[in-house]
Amino acid sequence: MSDFTREEVINIAKKLRNADLQGINLVGADLRGTDLSRADLRKADLTRAYLSKANLFRASLIKADLTGANLRGANLGRADLSKADLRKTDLSKADLSSANLSGANLHEAWYNRHTTFPDGFDPQKAGMLALYDGEVQR
Repeated sequence: MSDFTREEVINIAKKLRNADLQGINLVGADLRGTDLSRADLRKADLTRAYLSKANLFRASLIKADLTGANLRGANLGRADLSKADLRKTDLSKADLSSANLSGANLHEAWYNRHTTFPDGFDPQKAGMLALYDGEVQR
C-alpha cells in the first residue's frame, strides 16, 4: 500500500471490506461510518481517527494504536483488539460484544450505559471512565 497517498487509502478503506491495511498510518483519518469489517489493521496507527459508527466487525486490530480515537457507536463485535492501545478512546455506544480485549490498554477510555462489553469484562477494573449525561464519572 506504500504507493498510495493517504487520501487514496482512506477512499479505498471506505469502499472495501477485508482490506489489508497492516501497519498503515491513518492518524486523524475521517473514517466515520466506514465498513472495515474483517479488515486487517494489525499495528495500524489510528491515533485520533474518527471511526464513529464504523463497522469493524471481526476486524484484526492487534497491537493497533487507537489512542484518542472516536469509536462512538462503532461495531467492534468479535474484533481482535488484543494488545491494542485504546487509551482515552471514546467507546460510548460501541458494541464490543465478543471482542478480544486481552492485553488491550483501555486506561481512561470512555464508555456509557449503551456500550456493550464481552461477558465478564469489568470496564472499571480496566481503568475506563464512565460517561453519564455527557459527564465523566471517576
